[in-house]
Amino acid sequence: MAPGGADVRMPLAHLAYGLIASLALAAALLLEPGWAAYGLPGSPTTLVLTHLFTLGWVTATTMGATLMIVPVAGVAKVPAGPLALIVPLGTLPGIILMLLGFGLGEPALLAVGGTLVVLGVLGFFHLLLRTVRTVTVASPTPGGTLIAAGFLVLTVLFGLTEALNLSYGFWQISLIRFLALHAALGGFGWIALAILAVSYKLIAMFTLSHAHERYPQAVFALWSLAVLWVGTMALWGTDALAALGALPALAAYVLFLLDMRSLLRARQRPLEAGIRQAIMSWIVLGLLLLAVPLQLLGVIDVSPYAFAWLFVFGFAGANLWGFLFKIAPFLVWFHSYAELEPGRKAPKLTDMVGTGYLRYGSWALYLAAPLGAVGLALPSTPLSRAGEAFALLAAVLFAAAGWRLGRHYAGRAPGA
Repeated sequence: MAPGGADVRMPLAHLAYGLIASLALAAALLLEPGWAAYGLPGSPTTLVLTHLFTLGWVTATTMGATLMIVPVAGVAKVPAGPLALIVPLGTLPGIILMLLGFGLGEPALLAVGGTLVVLGVLGFFHLLLRTVRTVTVASPTPGGTLIAAGFLVLTVLFGLTEALNLSYGFWQISLIRFLALHAALGGFGWIALAILAVSYKLIAMFTLSHAHERYPQAVFALWSLAVLWVGTMALWGTDALAALGALPALAAYVLFLLDMRSLLRARQRPLEAGIRQAIMSWIVLGLLLLAVPLQLLGVIDVSPYAFAWLFVFGFAGANLWGFLFKIAPFLVWFHSYAELEPGRKAPKLTDMVGTGYLRYGSWALYLAAPLGAVGLALPSTPLSRAGEAFALLAAVLFAAAGWRLGRHYAGRAPGA
């Protein structure tokens, strides 16, 4: 329990699970050669790896982060109480059962796991909505994350609809269109928008910047419009019409960069590894916003898995790993050391993690993202394998940092 009664166990459980899932994903990609280049969109391997990323890594990590960041950003109550338990008890076991169901081809496991995930996500949305209603200080982060959580709800509900439709065939629509809608809602509606929303608070907080954001409402509105347009065109339109969704998305992206430039110019602390990773990820997001529409229009023709690789390790992964080791150390420190007995010395946040793991993990990530993407785009097996190897190295280094940090939980210092 942190000072004031805030229970950090739920967010820390999600953050830890997300870190484990990132390591499992990186290892699986290296041990499953050729998946990204030759796997079919609906194949069991592709489904397992995709949901290991989207649910196991991203959703678990983002849930844990937002349940603490939103109260901090808006000076609101931290979610607590018996109802809060539905989130970890639903999402974490549900994700595991879903992955087993995909891998083993067991509909029963998928049904149970999917139901638990839906319940956990609905519980998460309810907690977030309840928290946003208690906000006392104006901040763009609570509203933006609530919109992103709404897209998460749509993603899991459409995913469940898709699974039922494959079994009962009540909606005559192609699997590819369903998957495109699922990807638009989950990838850009939930993951990308959540990252943009929390960046407003995290960049300001971790650089000690007091600049005023000018465009967050326009960013969230334009981005949401783009997601809804692309999702609608995925079901009933054409690739060319879907590509038009890039226009409001690019406008939102430019306004977001203008806000981030203001925050970074007013910073009072130097840029650390996690912030540099975030800046790198924004560059990658811009490349994706330009390249994906060109692919839809037929101007370029590369493997879609090259874009997926960039999204996983160049954009989302860079943010999740970078910000994870800014958020989790604060939670562990407050839980374990904020109320020490007089005379006992608390460790510094940097000492709890070890800067070497984060620094070398960042460099491994910087190599993994372009090598893997270029290897898939050419295609070139040696480059792809090199990207996979560096991705695994980055995951191992970040996992080691997480292990070192975890040893401080409940006040136990390393070696104690």
